[in-house]
Amino acid sequence: MKRVLWADDDSGDQLESIGRLLKRRSGAYLENVSTFEEAVQSIDASLKDGPDSHYHCLLIDTMLPIGPSEEEEDYPGLRVAEYGATNGVEHIAFLSVVPHPEIADRYKALVERFPDVRFHYYHKLSLFQSVAIDDIVNALQLQKEA
Repeated sequence: MKRVLWADDDSGDQLESIGRLLKRRSGAYLENVSTFEEAVQSIDASLKDGPDSHYHCLLIDTMLPIGPSEEEEDYPGLRVAEYGATNGVEHIAFLSVVPHPEIADRYKALVERFPDVRFHYYHKLSLFQSVAIDDIVNALQLQKEA
């Protein structure tokens, strides 16, 4: 079963139904965290538990809250993506209300730095369109295994 880390402070409430739909359509194991610190800790834990526990992909809010012990910064979700890519995550999708052009330079730098990682960008409001979840499942190669 493919493992997905969803780092988004909205994943447990406003977007909870999206998570249920994503799990149903993909069959993936979906772990939710709500801060930058929790995301990094989850990635670290998955690396310690062996190759079968590594995350196949990350779904990340670009404006993910940092956590109590970190200094505030713009778009910490980009830093989670960089950390995940550095540690072998194959697919990374940003789910954000931030217009893509606003972070285009930083997004492009990630894509160029990690050519083996497949990056995707989705506006959160598009998640409520019925085809969006199928697009995410296909783009992140989360189709149910036979």
